[in-house]
Amino acid sequence: ALAGLAALVRARWAELALAAAVAGAIGVDLRAAAVGPATIGLAALLAGLAIGRLAAMIRLASGQAITGATIGALALVPPAWTALAHRTPAPAPAPHIGQASR
Repeated sequence: ALAGLAALVRARWAELALAAAVAGAIGVDLRAAAVGPATIGLAALLAGLAIGRLAAMIRLASGQAITGATIGALALVPPAWTALAHRTPAPAPAPHIGQASR
């Protein structure tokens, strides 16, 4: 994500808008003292930008596609695996007391 953030040095409107969104998300997180979903989403976007720039260094188009897909999978699988491994089970339903008298 930091490598993708370094790609925002060109002064175009899209880069300026993304840089403003990153600055706003960081400001909100500092105020809340916790990482929010907007920051996680922006980090994912910037990581994708960094992966695209890395894959663009390869001259063959098929090599770019393979590199982008491989690095994308390597960036996606560990957090998804962790989220699935550490999910909390659903709470047990309350016991049914049927026609119990009060």
